[in-house]
Amino acid sequence: MKILIISNKFPYPPYDGGALATLSMIRGLVKNGHQITLISMNTTKHFFGDDPGKVEKEEKIRIHLVPVNTRVRIHALVFNLLFSTYPYILHRFYASEMKRVLSRHLDHVSYDLVQLEGLAVCQYLPSIRTHHRGPVSLRAHNVEHHIWIKRAARHRNPLLRYYSALTGRRMKKAETDALEKIDLLVPISAKDAGAFRNMGYDKPLAIIPAGIDSTGTHPVLSPSPSLVYIGALDWYPNQEGLMWFLQQVWPTLKKQAPRLECHVAGRNAPRWLINRLNLPGILFHGEVVSARDFLSSGWIQIVPLFTGSGIRVKILEGMSLGKAIVATPQAAEGIPVTNGKEIILASSPREFIRMIQQLTGKPSSITQLGQNARVFVRENFDNFVLGTRLTDFYMKYCT
Repeated sequence: MKILIISNKFPYPPYDGGALATLSMIRGLVKNGHQITLISMNTTKHFFGDDPGKVEKEEKIRIHLVPVNTRVRIHALVFNLLFSTYPYILHRFYASEMKRVLSRHLDHVSYDLVQLEGLAVCQYLPSIRTHHRGPVSLRAHNVEHHIWIKRAARHRNPLLRYYSALTGRRMKKAETDALEKIDLLVPISAKDAGAFRNMGYDKPLAIIPAGIDSTGTHPVLSPSPSLVYIGALDWYPNQEGLMWFLQQVWPTLKKQAPRLECHVAGRNAPRWLINRLNLPGILFHGEVVSARDFLSSGWIQIVPLFTGSGIRVKILEGMSLGKAIVATPQAAEGIPVTNGKEIILASSPREFIRMIQQLTGKPSSITQLGQNARVFVRENFDNFVLGTRLTDFYMKYCT
């Protein structure tokens, strides 16, 4: 099939979970023999300044990048708050140039199917429908309004609580409208699928989780005990989880294990968060060249997360590399792991501390946990296998 994929963020290099989820599925579809074209926004926040031709050759796809300025403008935010019902966080991704590129491209090239990567690009559906007669699929990485509603419930600041709740209501309306306009839906977890059904979606649906390249290298551990954390540090759920770890787990853990280090990496960390990372034993690396190399160097990967939906792709990446992972139960939602076999789940600071101490005190348990994790990912989340499942689903509706 000829498939056009539209994304609001160029997924290369795959520095964060969303980018990795998009790129992994592209690779799975390519391995299944499909011709893939990617039209992606090249935003100010995630700007790609290198030659996309190199990526085209490496990934065996066609790429069109569209520069889009997504910086928050206070006057636009206030205007949106007062005179619109559409969430500003999505409106930032609407650009006349993106609409023009899509329209012109679809006028000249026919596709069997158009796949939308996330809610932000659903606002281009009217233009896509005008120039494309085939089915349109939405690959939903999250139930977006759930994130904002949970965020509102956790805010102590009344203004932030109000704005988050308002954005959550607007996001739900935007998601409901998008579900009415698409033909096919590809959520990445059964929980998300149930949420979309409860919102009224009654058309074809296939649950296809985010995949991963299961041929990861064996980890090479650093000589001293260390923890590793990686994630997009401009995303609120990651900020919230990391701050919980820094405030409620790390002081006690460091006191009990003075030699222990925690290495933190991620792009777009705000200044306030960088300042909070200035703690004994915390080493901040910023944006790293290779997430896989960074994860491979640590003894234990930590994933503290309390809000969000979908699947945390960074957990899958760590598992594919044979990492021992300690995570909150919310972080592992959508991944059918067995606690204590492929991953360690800890819901409280005390449990988090105890589990990390048990692992660092017995390195053989780290090795066994990592081996189990590698087997689990290879059997359940290989991107070629998932690409095959998605192909089978699409073939039913593409004539």
